[in-house]
Amino acid sequence: MTDVIRLTRKAFTWSVVLLTIVWSVGVAALIPAVAQGATPDVSAGDLIKFPGSPAVYLLNADLQRVYFPNSDVFHSWFPDFSGVIEMPADAVSNFPAPSMAPFGVNYRPGSMVVRLEISPDVFAVEPGNKLAKVGSEAVAKALYGDRWNVVGENLAFIGDVFWPNYAGRGADLSEAKPHDGMLVKKAGETDLYFVKDGALSRVEGSLSAAAAGDVRTVTAEVFSTLQVAAGTVTAGSVVQNPAQTVAGQTPSPTPTPTPAAGNLSVSLSANTPAGGNVPINVDNVVFSKFVFTAGAGADVKVNAVRIDRRGLGATGDFTSVTLYDGPTKLGTSKSSWTSDGYMNYNIPGGWTVPAGTSKTLTMVARLDTAGTYNALGVGAVTLSAGTVSGLPVFGNEVTGVNVSVGTVTVTGQGTTSQTKNIGINDVTLAQFRLALSGVEDGKLMSVRLKNKGTASDSDVANLYLFRGAEQLAGPVQMSGDYVSFELSEAYALLKSKNTDFKVMGDIAGGDARTIEFVLDDTTDLAVVGNIYNTNMSVTAGDFDGTADAGTTITTVDGAELNIAFSSVALDTPDDRDDVEFGRLTLSAGATDVKITETIFKIDETDGNSDASDNKDVDEFEMVDNADGSLYTGAMTDGGDGNAADETWTFDDEIYLVAGQSRVFILRGDLPTGIGANDAYKVTMTVNTTNIVAETVPEGDAVNNFSVGSIAGKIITVKAPEVTIRSTDMNAQDAVINQEDVVIFNGSLEANPASDARIERMRFEGGNTAAGNITVVATNMDADNWSEVGFYTWNKATEAWDLQELLTSADLTDGELDFNSLDFVVAAGSVNKMNFLVKGKLRNVFTANTTVHLQLDTVTARDTDNDTITARNSAGTAIASGAELEIVGSTTLRAQGVLYVSIRNADSGFNKDRILLAGDSAWVGKLRLRADFEDVLVRDLKLTNSTADDEDSAESVCLYSDTVADAAHLVACTSPDSNDIAFFNDIDKVITQGTHDWYIYVNSRRTGDGASETADSHDVFEMRVSTSSDDVVARGQASGEDLAFGDVDSTADAGEIVLDGDLDGTFDEVADATTAYTKKFDVAGSKITDVDLVSSFGGETVDTVLNGTGTYTLAILKVVTAANQNADANGEALKLGFGRLTFDVDKFASTTLSGGTIRRINGTQAAAALDISGNDGVGESGDWFLASATSSLAADGQVDAGQTAYFVVKGTINALNGGTGIVDHIRVSLESFDSGTNNIDWIDGYEGTTGTDFDYLRLDKSSITGTRLAESL
Repeated sequence: MTDVIRLTRKAFTWSVVLLTIVWSVGVAALIPAVAQGATPDVSAGDLIKFPGSPAVYLLNADLQRVYFPNSDVFHSWFPDFSGVIEMPADAVSNFPAPSMAPFGVNYRPGSMVVRLEISPDVFAVEPGNKLAKVGSEAVAKALYGDRWNVVGENLAFIGDVFWPNYAGRGADLSEAKPHDGMLVKKAGETDLYFVKDGALSRVEGSLSAAAAGDVRTVTAEVFSTLQVAAGTVTAGSVVQNPAQTVAGQTPSPTPTPTPAAGNLSVSLSANTPAGGNVPINVDNVVFSKFVFTAGAGADVKVNAVRIDRRGLGATGDFTSVTLYDGPTKLGTSKSSWTSDGYMNYNIPGGWTVPAGTSKTLTMVARLDTAGTYNALGVGAVTLSAGTVSGLPVFGNEVTGVNVSVGTVTVTGQGTTSQTKNIGINDVTLAQFRLALSGVEDGKLMSVRLKNKGTASDSDVANLYLFRGAEQLAGPVQMSGDYVSFELSEAYALLKSKNTDFKVMGDIAGGDARTIEFVLDDTTDLAVVGNIYNTNMSVTAGDFDGTADAGTTITTVDGAELNIAFSSVALDTPDDRDDVEFGRLTLSAGATDVKITETIFKIDETDGNSDASDNKDVDEFEMVDNADGSLYTGAMTDGGDGNAADETWTFDDEIYLVAGQSRVFILRGDLPTGIGANDAYKVTMTVNTTNIVAETVPEGDAVNNFSVGSIAGKIITVKAPEVTIRSTDMNAQDAVINQEDVVIFNGSLEANPASDARIERMRFEGGNTAAGNITVVATNMDADNWSEVGFYTWNKATEAWDLQELLTSADLTDGELDFNSLDFVVAAGSVNKMNFLVKGKLRNVFTANTTVHLQLDTVTARDTDNDTITARNSAGTAIASGAELEIVGSTTLRAQGVLYVSIRNADSGFNKDRILLAGDSAWVGKLRLRADFEDVLVRDLKLTNSTADDEDSAESVCLYSDTVADAAHLVACTSPDSNDIAFFNDIDKVITQGTHDWYIYVNSRRTGDGASETADSHDVFEMRVSTSSDDVVARGQASGEDLAFGDVDSTADAGEIVLDGDLDGTFDEVADATTAYTKKFDVAGSKITDVDLVSSFGGETVDTVLNGTGTYTLAILKVVTAANQNADANGEALKLGFGRLTFDVDKFASTTLSGGTIRRINGTQAAAALDISGNDGVGESGDWFLASATSSLAADGQVDAGQTAYFVVKGTINALNGGTGIVDHIRVSLESFDSGTNNIDWIDGYEGTTGTDFDYLRLDKSSITGTRLAESL
C-alpha cells in the first residue's frame, strides 16, 4: 500500500470523526453564528445547516435542500466543512426538500462502485445521478483495480431508502472501457484525464483532496479504448455540482426498467456424459450438460426450460428430472410430462447468466426402467427478455441397466429439543448418520438441508458441516430456509459402515423461533459410489421431516438486550484495510433500547516468537450493514507494538426498536509489518460496564443480556502463498502424431491472504523413481514434440483454457519453461484451480521415449505485486533441489497394436450347435484389444470353414453386445461366393482396452421360394486369417495403418496380431489365423429337447421286477422345433429318426428274450429292437433300432413343433434265484455327441432317406433312466 493511499485513508477517517462532531454538537463551534432573521446570500452548490441540527445540506440547482446520506458521500465531493453556511431557523421554508428523487447527494461519479445489500449486482456511478451496471468482475478489476470489491475503499453498500436517489440508468458496462465521470491515468504515465462525453480530457491543475484519491491507473489497452479530446478540463470542474441537476430539470421518477434484451446461445457441453449405460432407480444421474452463453450486450435471465426427450424409450421411464447450476439446485424436481412428451421446468426467481459469460446447466434424472434408450435435451428456453439460439440440443443417448448400486440410508441422530440463547455460537443444530450398504464404497459430495422450523434466514449464521472435529464445508448462510454444503474435497465413506455428521452454526436472532434441519428430498443428498461412479440410492429414514425422531429442535431464547457475534476464521496478509472481524447483531426484547457506550477488546496473539511485530489494529469501526452508517471507535487501552490486548470504546448512540435487529460489521485496518502468524480476535465480557444501555422511554438501565460473553474467530496474518499439488497419473503410452498427451497435472491454491497471479512455471525432465528428483534431461526430449501447452480448468465453461503454448521453436531439451503466463488464482481453497500440461507429438521419435516431468520453478505475485512463495502440499518451497514430483510417466511408442482373437472357449460360445434354417444365432465372440492408441477398424473379413454354404445365410452381423438392435449394431453383410463375410468400411473405433464383438448369423429358410436357399448340413464356422486385407486398421492418434505381425511371438508397434491357439500369446507361428468359432450346422428341422419320462398316454414305467414277463422299461420324449421350412417341392418338413440306441444296464443273471419300441398314440405296431448288443447274460449293452423311419413308418416321423412319445418294453425270461441277490435293469441315454449319439435323425429336407445328423448338440449330455429292481 502506498503512502498516498494510507494518507488519504487517514484523512478520510478524520473527516468521519469531524462529521460526527459536527452532527453531535453543531457547527457553532466551527463557524460563526448568524443572527435570527439575517439570511445570508446563498446559491446553488452551497452547503448550509440550521441551528439545533447537526445535518448539513446542499442546495441544488432549484435551491432545494438535499441531504448527505453519510460522511463517505460528503467527502467524495468536499475535503472538509469549511464552506458550511449556517442559516437562521426561520429560513428553512425558503429551501424546501425536493418533491421527487434525487432527495439526497450521491457518491461522486467514478469515486465508488455501489450495490444494494440484498443484491449481488454492482453499479458504477455516472454523471447525472445515473448508475451503470458493471457487467463482470473482469470489467470491475480493469477499471477499479484488484481491490474493487473492498468495502469502504472502492465499494459502498447503499441502503434501500437511499437507492432512489440514483434516479437514472446508463448503459451496462460490458467491456473494460472507462465511463463518464472517472479520473484515469495510463500505467507508467503521470498525466491525469477526466472521462467526459465518452472521451479523455486532460485535467489541468491539482485535484482537491476529495478527488485525488480516486484516480484509477489503467492499462494501456484499457486507456486506448477512448479517444483523447482536444480540449482540457480544470481540476475544480471535477467536483462541481454535487447535486448533478440543472435548474428546472428535476428528473421525473424513474420508471420500472424493462429488462434489456439479451442474446442467449445454448450448446452441448464438452463435459457432458458419453453415451452408455446408466443405473436405474438412482437419484441425480447426470444425463446432459449444456453451456448457456449470454451475449455481451446484456444479462440474460432464464425463467423456464423446456425439457425434451428422444430415443426408443418413453417419458414414463423417468421418475424425476432436476436442473442444477453447479451444486445449486434450480427450482424443484419435476416428474410430470405433457401429453406431447416434454416437461416445463420453471425456475422461481429466474437464473441469471451475466452478459459476456457462460454458465453450465446440468440435467440429472432418476430413470426407473431398464433396457430403454433415452436422451434428454433442452427444447426451448423462456427468458425475461431476449432471444435464444442453438435449440433444440440433446445430450447423448443412454441405456438404463438394472445393477445393484450401493444404498445410503440417512437417519437422524439429534437430540429431541434444546434451547439456546441469541448470541451462542458453534451450536450443534443437526446430527445425522449415513449408513452405506455392502455393495460399494462411496464418497459424500454434497448435502442440502431444509429448516422445518420457524427461524428466518438471518437468525442463523456461519453454518458448517463437520465429521467429528473435521470441518468438511462452510461457512455458508441459510437461504430460503435451505442450507447447502458442497464439499471441496469429497469425503470417503466405507461400505457396510456408519458415519456420523453434524451441522453447527451461530444463533444470531429469532427470539421464540425454532430451527429444525431435515433432509427434505432424497435428491438433496449426493453420495457417489466408487464402482459405478454414480449417485447411490438414498433412503431418508427418520430424517426426512415427516417425524421429529432423530431431528434436533432448537428453540431460540432472547433477553432484554440480545447480543450475537458471528465471525469466520480468516487468513489475511498485513497492510490490509477494512478487514472484517465479525458481525454484531443487536436486538431489543419487548422494549426499545438505547445503547450509549460499547467496549470491545481485541485479543492479540504472537505467532512468530517476536512480540515486537504484534502491531495494533488501526481505525477499528462499526458499519451499519443496512445503510452503511459508520461508527468510529477510540482506542482506550493498548497503543503498543507488542502482543498486549487492545481496548476500543464506541460512544455513538445506537437505537434499537423493540423486536427488530440491527447488524453491524466490525472492521479495522491491519498495518504493514505485522509478523507472520500473529493473530487477532474480538472479545467482550457482556456486562453493564462494556455495554451501557437503557430502556426507552423509561430510562431504566439494561442488565439482562442474552449472553455473558462474545469471542470472535481468529484473524491470522499470513504471508501470501500458493500451494501446488501434483495429481498422480497412471503409467500411459502415446504414439506418433498423438494430440492432447497429458504429461503433468495438478492444482493451484492461493491461501486466503491474497489472490495469486501466476507468471511462470518451469518443468524439467525428472527421474521416474519416486523420491528421486535428479534431473534427467532426456525424459523431456524436445525433438519428440510439436507443441506443448499449459492449461487451466474453467469451472464456468467446464473446459480447459490455454494459458501458454510452446511451439517446436520454443522447446528446449530437458525443460518446459512457461514464462509468459498471466492468470490469477483467486484466494481461498474454494477457488482451487486445476491445471495440466499436454501436447502434440511429432511423427517420428528419438531414442528417448520416456517422458517424466517435475516442477522446478514458479513465479507468482500477490495483489500488491510482491513475489510470493510457491509450496508443495508439505509446505516446502518449490525450487531447484526441491522440485515437485508427479507419479506416473509416459512411454512413447511409434504406433499402437491391435490384438484379434475368436473366443471359442468362453461360456456361451464354447459348444457346437444346430441352427434351424430361418432362425438367427450368436455363433461366436470376436475379441479386439487396442494398446497404446485407439484403433480405427476400417475393414474386416470372416472366412467360413466350408465352401458353398453362403446361400444359407441371409446376413452375418457384428454387435457390441448380445442384443441384436440398432443401438448395438457394428455392421452387417452377406457372405460372398467364397464364403467370406466382408465388412467393408466398417469404420469403428476401438478405444484402448478390450472390446468384444459378437457374430450374429441370420439364416435363410429351406423351401422352393426365391429366398429359401438354405441347405441342410450347411455349416457356419468362421475365423479371421492373416490375409493382407482380412483386417484393415489404422491408429487414431498416429494416423498410420497397422500391418499383420511377423509371427515372432512379439506384438510390435504397428502390428495386427492373432491368437489362434488361445494360449494368450499372440503372433506365434501357430497364430496365422484366429481359432474358428464353434460349428453351427444348418437343419430344416431340429430336436430341441429329449427326455425320459415316467408316464404318458396310459403307459407308466415299471419300477419293480416281480418275476419274469414283459415290463415297461422307458418312455422317450422327443420335442421338435416349430418352423416354416419346406423341401424343394414346397412340402412341409417332417423330422425323421434314423438309428435309435438305448443304453441298457442290468444284473448279469437278469436275462431278456426281446425288446420293442412303439410310438404312444401312433398307428403302427411295436417294432423289435436289436438287443444283440446284450448277450442275454452280460451286465450291459446297447439296444437299437437301425432305421426308425423304416421300422416305424409314419410313426417314425414328427411334424414341426410337435412332441412325440415312444415306449420301450422288454421281456425278462429269467431272474437269478439266489438268496440276497437283487435283479435289476435300467434303460438310459448316455450320449448326444457325434459318433456315440443315441438318437440319429433326419431333418426331412431330403425326405426320409437324407443324410442323418448323428448329434443333437443339446445342453444336456445324457439322461439316466428309471431302475427296475426286484423286491426282496
